[in-house]
Amino acid sequence: MLMLIACTDNSWRGLLDSDYDDYDDGLRVPVMIGMGDGVSYTKGSGAVDGNDGRPWKDVDVYVYAFRKDAPFTATAVSGEDCLVDGSVDDSGNLAGRRAAYSGTDEYLAWADSGNDVYYPSGKTAYDFYAYYIDAPNVSSGPVVRSRDKISFPVVIDGCTDLMTGTARISDAVLANSHFSDTEIEMLRKYAFSSYTAKRGITPMLEFRHHLTRLRFEMYPAGDMSNTVIINSIRVKTKTSGDFIVVSRDDAGTGVDFSSTKVLNWLDLAEADGSPLKQDVYHTDYHEDFSDALYERPHIQVGGSLLLAPDTEYEIELGLKEEKWNTHTGRTSFRLSRGGGFEAGHQYVVRLGIYGMMDVRPAVEIEAWGTGGRITVDEEDKYR
Repeated sequence: MLMLIACTDNSWRGLLDSDYDDYDDGLRVPVMIGMGDGVSYTKGSGAVDGNDGRPWKDVDVYVYAFRKDAPFTATAVSGEDCLVDGSVDDSGNLAGRRAAYSGTDEYLAWADSGNDVYYPSGKTAYDFYAYYIDAPNVSSGPVVRSRDKISFPVVIDGCTDLMTGTARISDAVLANSHFSDTEIEMLRKYAFSSYTAKRGITPMLEFRHHLTRLRFEMYPAGDMSNTVIINSIRVKTKTSGDFIVVSRDDAGTGVDFSSTKVLNWLDLAEADGSPLKQDVYHTDYHEDFSDALYERPHIQVGGSLLLAPDTEYEIELGLKEEKWNTHTGRTSFRLSRGGGFEAGHQYVVRLGIYGMMDVRPAVEIEAWGTGGRITVDEEDKYR
């Protein structure tokens, strides 16, 4: 009897994949891709805070899907190593396949054709990647694909956001599911595949920013503050780089600006991308100056600038003073902070206006998309 029990009890061997094989009913399973939450984005007009109310909506992203550990040189028309790329719609296209997101539907729709892509039957698993590039003319060269990386050269203009995304199986979805611990282990192992798709597990893309965002606020610091108008702000930065949109190591994605030492001026524009308004940006403060400087009412100047990450920036202001006479001039300063200005971070440059030729900057770091702020430098706070 003991020998019979030992032969019928299979707990000793662990769970085999075959225990969870699907019945092959001959129906192909289409690839469906969703968009994750929590990232604000740009649309040709500089970055937008989350509390400014621009969620993912009416954007295009570019999608790749590769069999796990397959070379990124594979294309969708060359076999099952690559499931999704631009060659689905155009056999010579090495870019990601363009997909549109309306913001009203949970899933992406293929933008250049209605041709669905289907998972191979069984448990062949794929990794999903994507990138967001607001303006196609930002790309300045061909897509280069190697075994472990996909990239292309870009030229940034201060208004265009660059982001990459990957899809991972959601811990929250699995934790709230009806699946057993054993089934969850199988789903993790075979994400993403026909096997997971049949169980309602969809790749959801989560994106991150790869440029540095600056925005500018002006504060009344002295009796002459209200007479000073800011009519231009420009920042000197690297503008040519290599946009690595897919990397075997996800930390390797981003924009590599190391191949150039040339710096160019980028001009601050309005939030909609139009030129900065003239004779508009000045303070209007008529109280006493006993309040701390950065607790006084302030004015945001224009939209924001998206720049190459750096240790410091040279910034130039175009100023106009309306007092007894009209005067125009320029002043410049170097902006720096401990740790530099990092990719994917947002900073507010607070300009204390003491007079036309006396503008004193300080820097804060902000959470990109939430409006939260952490003070980094407030040397003039108690002036």
